[in-house]
Amino acid sequence: MRKTFCVKSSAKTGLNGLSVIVTRPLEQAGELAALIEQSGGRTLIFPTIEIGSRRFTDLMSRQMQGLKSADWVIFISIYAVRFGLQCARLAGVSLDKIRIASIGAATTQALIHAGESVTLECPPPPGSESLLSTPEMGNVRGKTMFIIRGTGGRELLGSTLRKRGAEVEYVECYERRCPAVPVDPILETFDHEQAVVIVTTSVYGLENLIKMLRRHSLENLMDSRLVVAGDRQLREARRMGWRGGVAAARDAGNIAILEKLGELTAA
Repeated sequence: MRKTFCVKSSAKTGLNGLSVIVTRPLEQAGELAALIEQSGGRTLIFPTIEIGSRRFTDLMSRQMQGLKSADWVIFISIYAVRFGLQCARLAGVSLDKIRIASIGAATTQALIHAGESVTLECPPPPGSESLLSTPEMGNVRGKTMFIIRGTGGRELLGSTLRKRGAEVEYVECYERRCPAVPVDPILETFDHEQAVVIVTTSVYGLENLIKMLRRHSLENLMDSRLVVAGDRQLREARRMGWRGGVAAARDAGNIAILEKLGELTAA
């Protein structure tokens, strides 16, 4: 049976034995956990997001056929690449002659690995704001734009492109769910470790974490230290009622998160 969490440890160097709870989806958490451990930390992988494909429907098929006449197709995440290209294959659609925009380096690498060419990569830090700052996304009047994403994503990218005169259509080919995992590992970490930090790199992941804590009457853990990705997530954490210290890494990348954890250790 697939494990939904794991605890690892390493020698006390660099991060000095800091215990870090990583809340990324299970398949995304391993690289960050390895870097933390190489730097002397301990990790608990505790996913607060589960990603799954949506049922391929006639609507999705029609949307994928529409990609053939698109001026731009924007992939919003590595999951958009995985499930979006899966839908394109099911619809018999090729993206060979379509301009593709990527939300960041990780998404670009996923597209290249899948054999696709990327016309525009979002500059750092990855995110809608950065992509919208590019000249290509500033000159979209009369353009047809398809955004490949999951259900319930942010509206900033699409709404801004529409205001700039583009015709925008969302293709929602995957969904985010709150996984059913036991909270015992979190309790054990706080019971046995003196220095604990929780890392979350998405607003949705933080929302699920808070729901899980409240569901199990563990709101006291919202007094813990938290590392998020960027100032927007910091503001959202405060809005959602997180009471402990919140530190914002410059972006959601592994190196940025590791650097912020190092700063907390040195403080």
